[in-house]
Amino acid sequence: MAAEAPASSTPTSTSTDNTSKSTLFVRGLPYEATSAQLEEFFSEVGPVRSCFVVLDRSAEQIAAEDGGAEKGTAAAAKAPPKNKGFGFVQFVLPEDADKAISELRGTKFLKQRPLIMEKAVKKSRKEGVAWTWS
Repeated sequence: MAAEAPASSTPTSTSTDNTSKSTLFVRGLPYEATSAQLEEFFSEVGPVRSCFVVLDRSAEQIAAEDGGAEKGTAAAAKAPPKNKGFGFVQFVLPEDADKAISELRGTKFLKQRPLIMEKAVKKSRKEGVAWTWS
């Protein structure tokens, strides 16, 4: 029976193999937050390899299409695109990702909204997305 215990724990370890050790999925970002602000915030915990907020592409496309069509849209085209309220942060060291989760969970980013963080989940390349959340 001792041989059965490791076999039953294998699927659990396989599912955690899809979880990144150093990349966080961060929710609760203010919609006007930038990747630079996010990187500055998380670099206080440890060195950040890469960091980005996910932008609302529809807002960018609308601004680009309407950029010169009317007077009112020229100002809108110059406004920075809004993000979708989430992003990804990849630390150089995996332990810094764990430290960020424990120390910054619930912290108000830019004094506006509390952050919700979890380890990012790797998706297969067949699906065309490198990272996702669960």
